[in-house]
Amino acid sequence: MLLGGALAGILIVAVGSQGRSAEPCPQGCQCSIPPSTASSPCKVDLTCVGQSSFPDFATGVPTGTDCVLISAVKPVETSVDEKRRLLSGIPSDVLSLNLEFASLGAGDGLPPKAFGRFDKLRTLLMEFNQLRSLPPDTFTGATSLRTLWLTGNHISPDESLYRRARRHQNKITSLPAGLFNGLSQLRVLLLHHNRITSLPLGLFEDTTKLSVLKLLDNDFEPKLKRKDPVFAPLLAESRAPRCPRGEPSDGLCLQLDLREDSGDDLEDIWDYYRVSLASEDEVDAVNGKTVPRDARRDDGEEEEDEEEDDQNDEGSRDDL
Repeated sequence: MLLGGALAGILIVAVGSQGRSAEPCPQGCQCSIPPSTASSPCKVDLTCVGQSSFPDFATGVPTGTDCVLISAVKPVETSVDEKRRLLSGIPSDVLSLNLEFASLGAGDGLPPKAFGRFDKLRTLLMEFNQLRSLPPDTFTGATSLRTLWLTGNHISPDESLYRRARRHQNKITSLPAGLFNGLSQLRVLLLHHNRITSLPLGLFEDTTKLSVLKLLDNDFEPKLKRKDPVFAPLLAESRAPRCPRGEPSDGLCLQLDLREDSGDDLEDIWDYYRVSLASEDEVDAVNGKTVPRDARRDDGEEEEDEEEDDQNDEGSRDDL
């Protein structure tokens, strides 16, 4: 049975409470259409988990695939060409790309312009990829990107995932100037728990829509301060105001986390109102709203108490 409209070309082969399967689907992966009652904003999911190598997309993917998850790929010294092949098989009009535990940083790292094809991509998750560095043009062309996760290891030792997370954790040490050029729609940027030592001036020149920027738990020397010139484009008078210290953003203020994690309320709002992959206007319409407490994600992090001298370099009004 073929569906018309946006899902034309998808063959429905099964019906269940978890959604309907769709073909063609790469070997070892699952392709499905979530039920209309699901909270997922995706129309067609492609999920590849626990494979010994990158999936082979030569057989094709379902038409209309807008959400792709490739995770738990066996860590190998994979060539740049092999990673380029993987990324070239993913539909260029995908909206959400989850590449956690995909070993993209192993071997020679990412290929140049790794995500340049994805000009409609809204969400990109790249936690636990053994990343140490990023080519300057990694995101060149991904002009619709709204949420970018480049987090290091935030899993605590008492969690079952800790040992694997430690093996795959990102340890980014530096960010090249121009890395985020052209990302004018970026609103959430997570860089915490890495080993970044400094930020090049002009790094945030084009990301003036940022509402959440997390930089805590890095190796900055000297310590970052909100008055540092690198943050000037984000703190200009024409921009939204800063969120009160320690409070999360609701989309109407800038959450700049340098010492402690203020939470993930903005992404909770987008998830609750199912706009995380929607248009800019739809996102703007829900910013500032609240969500029920039981609808919030329960993965907030409690950082160690700030050192006393943080009050001098972060808390003082005269120093901001």
